Amino acid sequence: MPADRPEWRAVLVGTSQHTGGLPNVEQAVNNINDLASTLTGPDGVVDEGAVRCVIDPQQGTAVLDAIAVQEPCDRLLFYYTGHGMDHDGRLYLALTGSIDQRGHRDRTGLALADVLAQLQAVTHGRSRCRVVVILDCCFAGLAMREPAAAEMHLLTAVGPKNKALVEGERRHTVFTGGLLRLLHEGIPEDRRSLELHTIYQRLVVELRHAPDGRLTPHQRTVDESGWIALAPNRAHGTGLTPAGLRKRARYAQLLGNSGRPEEAAESFTGIVADARQAAGADPADVFDYAYTAANWLSVAGRPDEARQSLEILLSGDLSGCRPADVSQARSTLQRLRG
Repeated sequence: MPADRPEWRAVLVGTSQHTGGLPNVEQAVNNINDLASTLTGPDGVVDEGAVRCVIDPQQGTAVLDAIAVQEPCDRLLFYYTGHGMDHDGRLYLALTGSIDQRGHRDRTGLALADVLAQLQAVTHGRSRCRVVVILDCCFAGLAMREPAAAEMHLLTAVGPKNKALVEGERRHTVFTGGLLRLLHEGIPEDRRSLELHTIYQRLVVELRHAPDGRLTPHQRTVDESGWIALAPNRAHGTGLTPAGLRKRARYAQLLGNSGRPEEAAESFTGIVADARQAAGADPADVFDYAYTAANWLSVAGRPDEARQSLEILLSGDLSGCRPADVSQARSTLQRLRG
């Protein structure tokens, strides 16, 4: 391990099989295995052997014991995927025999408070150790209410009153699927690492428009915990390639669709400037980026700027552009002039 790299350890827990009436979550096993593989893969932040996976625990002690044996480290990750149960405003993690009924949730589930207490105990006195808790389950946002989580970075699939999403034919749950895509594909920007705050910001935008269902993740940081790097950025340095420009444009469009037209316009304006300087950029794509930037300027309440942008765009060299795009831009300009 390089001397300047923080030492990570991780406990990944998932419950897929249930005997107490809860539906099975087959994706939980894939979530655990694929996340472990990603964290320990090439350039991963966790050394192989430093990940403890607990799948289908029958007793809460199996989870607590996995935390208790963790050795001193700089970063300790706890991840849970499966069913979450709301018991009087407190979150309980489902075990294989959990019964999601009043009077049984606390008796058959694992209180998140107990998990957090064990995380506190194992890191007590280790001032440099930061704890990161990621929860992919229903009502995961209830974790924000736990006093023991005050010094831990929290990233949850949903808020305290919301249910997480599972698509039956998908390999992963919606939240973890989005997380794994980010870790595998990266983000076409200059940062070499994917920090937690960047991961959260991307997931908020992308999962609100996920084809298999809308989710709104939540996050709570402690001091500068948002800057903790969870993975290398595998798309580092690709922002000026044709593929990188298209990925940036896709995200900028999602920003606008999320009700953030100013940010979308700003992002597309930057993409246009970069695309005009990038080698191999398709003129048709560059035209489309510029036209979309003008559209978002108009939506953001800046029609004069949008009109001026389109006038400049349409007075330039249009060779290589798609005729349908040019026609649409001219129609938009006519509307703005009117």
